[in-house]
Amino acid sequence: MMGTVLIILIVLALLWPWILKWLRGFMARRAEDMLRKMTGQPTRRQERKMKRERQRADNTQSSRRQRRRHPATHPADELRKVAVDVEYTESVDYSETSVIDNGKTSSRREYHEQQVEDVKFTEIKDKTGKKE
Repeated sequence: MMGTVLIILIVLALLWPWILKWLRGFMARRAEDMLRKMTGQPTRRQERKMKRERQRADNTQSSRRQRRRHPATHPADELRKVAVDVEYTESVDYSETSVIDNGKTSSRREYHEQQVEDVKFTEIKDKTGKKE
């Protein structure tokens, strides 16, 4: 009897670092699960279960065949579905600036520059009067 207890104590003493490591990990996992429950997230066990169910569903549906039947659309096509045509009238006023360069040379240079001062637009609403 005494020899058995001594052997168990020696084995425990030799394995103590691994036992502590496992115990710390176990407590950390429990604390994480409790925190997840309190924040309304699924626990790690529930996540694994949901992942397995998704994999089973993917295997039964043959996701490769579904991808062939429903090819992915280009993002530009998606934008065209929701795009709204707008009519507008652009009104532009120009101002002109002249700069005369009387440099050291005997020739005279003039620079003319036109700039847009203001752009006016008219918003056209749909029949119900709502903006889109």
